[in-house]
Amino acid sequence: EDTLEVRDDEMQIEVVTAEIPTSPYKAQTTMVPPVIVTIAVSFSTNLKPSNSSH
Repeated sequence: EDTLEVRDDEMQIEVVTAEIPTSPYKAQTTMVPPVIVTIAVSFSTNLKPSNSSH
């Protein structure tokens, strides 16, 4: 069962990755910006705690 769950996760990731090239314009214009911003903020806060103090 554990192996099945792992494969399910991989399948889901593949589907998302396959959807990106299908329509790069729409995907990049709608999903990329917000995701990058969220990741950038999360990384900046996690990697640079000094900035948070400032």
